[in-house]
Amino acid sequence: MDGSQDIVVSNNIFLKTTQSDYCIYMYPLTSGTITNNICQANQIIYNSTYRNNIATGPDGSFRDSFTFINTTVENNIGASLQYGTNNGNQSNMDMSTVFICWYSCAGYSSDRRWKLKTGSPAIGGGYGGIDCGIYGGNTPYVLSGLPTVPAIWLLDVNGLNVTVKAKSH
Repeated sequence: MDGSQDIVVSNNIFLKTTQSDYCIYMYPLTSGTITNNICQANQIIYNSTYRNNIATGPDGSFRDSFTFINTTVENNIGASLQYGTNNGNQSNMDMSTVFICWYSCAGYSSDRRWKLKTGSPAIGGGYGGIDCGIYGGNTPYVLSGLPTVPAIWLLDVNGLNVTVKAKSH
């Protein structure tokens, strides 16, 4: 909504299906903080702070369109020239060096593939030395929504017979 102030967009995966789609589109009177997201392409951001994000680009079949107006853009990683190289931004990064599984990932869940690869430039590459991407920041993404504490994954109650199975993650 145009005119919304101080919105927070953090630790999300934004995928794109067509060339005309936008991963994030903020209206001119909107402001906010956009941090630790993964975006495939096309964004228009106004009046905001934009940090620690990773722009993967789609599959190379079309170019990204990034527009930042009155926005601080720091410590982001882009597959092409989305962010330039000022203010800690890194451009033209090979996404296969960033993620454990960048493209065509048999055996990986749709969210696990975005985990940072050992030695990734995103590790500690974010503003304040935190990791870029969804698993960094103050509220990191939780893989497959699983909590970090042990959780009951099966509770079978059949009269007096009770079966409980728990798993720690």
